[in-house]
Amino acid sequence: MRHVQKPVPFLLLPLVSVALASPVPPVPPEPPGSLPASRVWLSGEEFEKVEIVTEKTLPPRFTLALVREMPTPGWTCQVDSVEIDASSHRISVRLTDVAPAGITAQVITPTRFDVPIGSVATGTYFVEIWTRRDPGREHGPAHAMVLTAR
Repeated sequence: MRHVQKPVPFLLLPLVSVALASPVPPVPPEPPGSLPASRVWLSGEEFEKVEIVTEKTLPPRFTLALVREMPTPGWTCQVDSVEIDASSHRISVRLTDVAPAGITAQVITPTRFDVPIGSVATGTYFVEIWTRRDPGREHGPAHAMVLTAR
């Protein structure tokens, strides 16, 4: 004869009460005046390589060296602004791509851009890079990373 043990109901009661008591995080409200998104996707990062260059000064000054492919040789990048907000630990960089003057052969070329960020206080920063090709348009998100300063 086989013996099967039945679950004891009073042992399940704490599990059920914990499951019912666990709060479900609320869905954040939609921003006012916006339409709900119909699709969501992860954007690719525009920069293939990001390095930090340290100047030997007191205090040290830092430069972000960014590399990305451009449509033709001669493209440059103008730094519109670099904003460092130590209270929110955020560095926001805004860049405008500048096309070469005249006609050039279309050869996709990796191009390096240097963005001086200067001195920063110790801490961890969220770095966001925004770019645009047309100076008359808004900057759009291009790259994000976390920078640790010690």
